[in-house]
Amino acid sequence: MVPRNHEKKGRPWLNNGSCVRLRPERANHVRFYDFVLDRTHDGRAFRTLNIIDEFAREALVIRLDRN
Repeated sequence: MVPRNHEKKGRPWLNNGSCVRLRPERANHVRFYDFVLDRTHDGRAFRTLNIIDEFAREALVIRLDRN
């Protein structure tokens, strides 16, 4: 038995490798996160995880951890 052709789902990225961004419509609708690595003046490294609300442009959570 031959399977039916399924309708292809749209990809969340474009052919050039960039993602299709979801535009925020209200607060807490779209969030993004970013890891930031930095060093103190004495050379010790630390890493932060920033979770940001795209609509309000405010940091919801900033977690700090040393390597």
